Formats: sequence, structure tokens, C-alpha cells
Amino acid sequence: MNHEARCLDSRTGKFSLILSLFMLVMVAGCDRTPPEKALRNTITTMIEASEAHKIGTLMKHVDADFDGQNGEYDRKQLYSFLRFLILRNAVIHVLVTDTRIELRKTQYATATLKVLLTGGAGLIPERGRQMTIVTGWRNDGDWKLVNATWDG
Repeated sequence: MNHEARCLDSRTGKFSLILSLFMLVMVAGCDRTPPEKALRNTITTMIEASEAHKIGTLMKHVDADFDGQNGEYDRKQLYSFLRFLILRNAVIHVLVTDTRIELRKTQYATATLKVLLTGGAGLIPERGRQMTIVTGWRNDGDWKLVNATWDG
């Protein structure tokens, strides 16, 4: 191998090393989802689970100490209520028209959602309701729903 080839090979190797280190830093920096985005993703997962009738998936995001409607629902009662709704409606759609999230530090948040819920036996909804849902969340590595109130 001549001198020019060794220099070019050396430069290419250094460039590859620098590029690899840069990519590693970029991936490490992107590894953590910002708290608000992570909460939005959790809410979306819960909505999709309710539309797909997957109560277990939805309930994974509900804290063991859940308090709904100011003490009217605990976690077990919420599960039963959701089961009733799913049994009553073969098709469920949740249209979120507005979501406002207020973070308190990175561990707590309040999310207010304005939603249109529809349900029924087929393509044409038999029931519909517009609601405002105010939710409280705690982040212990994953966002968990700790309380909720709703109207409508």
C-alpha cells in the first residue's frame, strides 16, 4: 500500500470514527421522550385501546390508587364501568377535539380533553356525547392516570 492510500485510509477511518461518535451522541440525546410527548402518547394509547375494546391495555395506564369523579370510582369500579360500555357498544369512537396539558415538574401533569364519544352496534352511531375530561397524572417512569373527572 502506498503512502497516499495509507493517508486516505487513515482519514477515512478517522472520519468514520467521528461520524460514529456523532451518531451515538445524537441517538443518546434522542433516547428520552420529553414528558409532554410521552403523556400525549399514553393518552393516545388509551384512546386506541378503548376503541379496540382492549380494557387490559387501557388499565395498564391507570394507577392502583385511581380516584374518579371525586371518589365515586376507584380502579376496580372504573374497570367495571369500561367493561359495561364495551359490552353495550360493539363500535366505539373517541374524537379528541382539544387537549391541554399542564406539566408540574416532570412527575405530575394535568390533561384536559374535550372529546366526542360515539357508540353503537354498527357504522352509524346510536349514541353520542360531548364531554370534558380533566385528568391527573403521575410519572414514575411511565405516566399513570391517578384521577379523573368528567362531565357531559
